[in-house]
Amino acid sequence: MVKQNIKLKEMTMKKRCSYFWDYYRYHVIGACLILVLMGTVIREVANQSTILLNVVISEMINERTDVTELEQQLTQLVKSEAEENETIRIYTYPFNNIESSSSDLTQVYLEKFVAQVAISELDVFILEENDFSYFYEQGLFKPLDELLQEVEGIDSSDYLLAEDDHVYAIRLEGNKLLEAKGIETKNKVVTVLSNSLRQEESADLILALLNKSFK
Repeated sequence: MVKQNIKLKEMTMKKRCSYFWDYYRYHVIGACLILVLMGTVIREVANQSTILLNVVISEMINERTDVTELEQQLTQLVKSEAEENETIRIYTYPFNNIESSSSDLTQVYLEKFVAQVAISELDVFILEENDFSYFYEQGLFKPLDELLQEVEGIDSSDYLLAEDDHVYAIRLEGNKLLEAKGIETKNKVVTVLSNSLRQEESADLILALLNKSFK
């Protein structure tokens, strides 16, 4: 123990931070995740919110106010006369090139995402197109052509087709509503989780996002 103390004392601040991160990063990340979960639970209990939809966006939005405003805007798209306690809940996860990612933080959020999917908590998923195959191969997506029947005015080149010729996602490039909140839409696609318990509302939200007024 004495030798360890001497070793740390002799380290520069940069090396000391690196040392603690190497040995305690999982503890730190886990503690942060617990705090985030506790904050979400406390907020929902305090507000007694009725969740209309749970939406996951593959991007970390820096300003909480932007997330709150986007939640309010999406809520109005799905239910124009929503009660004060009715809301769409947005989760932002740092997913991008998951298969090649070595980020511990990404892994932590991925585990949380999988747990949420397992209990049918999530509904709409806005993700990077380069991660589409990763999640599709796990059978996570609902065929949108079955759910939406037909999306009038949407260019078929925006569809992401799978080997079974079903449409599983639609591109959102240039969506003004999302870009106004700092969300990069160039490679974003939107889909519905296959075990969503709110598929009708999910379809309503996707149709609203694809509205020409947001292009």
